[in-house]
Amino acid sequence: MRAVGNDVVDLRADGAWGKSRDKRFVCRVLTASEQNRLAKSQNPDACLWAMWAAKEAAYKAVSRIFPDISAWPGRYETVFDHPGLPRQFAGTVNTPEGSVCVRLHWDENRVHCVGLIGSSELWQDLTADVFEPEDGAHPAIESSAKKISAAARTAAAAAIGLHTGLPHGLVKIERTRVSQRSAPPVVKIQGIHTETPVSLSHHGRFAAFAFLAPLQAQSAAMCS
Repeated sequence: MRAVGNDVVDLRADGAWGKSRDKRFVCRVLTASEQNRLAKSQNPDACLWAMWAAKEAAYKAVSRIFPDISAWPGRYETVFDHPGLPRQFAGTVNTPEGSVCVRLHWDENRVHCVGLIGSSELWQDLTADVFEPEDGAHPAIESSAKKISAAARTAAAAAIGLHTGLPHGLVKIERTRVSQRSAPPVVKIQGIHTETPVSLSHHGRFAAFAFLAPLQAQSAAMCS
């Protein structure tokens, strides 16, 4: 059983900067121990959004296995390996259906978290990227991908294609809506559904994706 989730937060986006001072929001999304951690943090905004991103990444991962799981942030509790807030750190998120391992990175502009369900060896099979679609630096973004959500989808599909050696355009990432909410994204190769775990995220200026390496044999069989 394996699954991946990721979440990015633009720390400079409207509504993000200074949000740690919104006591009503903080009490709604953080547990008591997390609120205590936030109160002691020297970087309260980064601390708040690191916990938020970890909860979101964990939810995206665990909801692949338990589609009906609650998304309420207060039911997810973060436990970080470092008492402070170094620029890169790891931890776990305790969810209503077990724990999810997470790895985070933050700087002055954004927070990014990747969550993983499965053996620790799977981290070496994980590919993730965070980028600004408008800066033109990411080679996978096509001019037609105007929305940042489309940019994340396009970039992830291109990265999966590059990883598997598939020709451009054979990999597509699609998502549907189930019970008034978006279902997890699905990777298709030549229109055929695969079991490749993939996660998309976007906020403010940033788009992000994460995926676990698809089986080479499965990809080759689909393209033969």
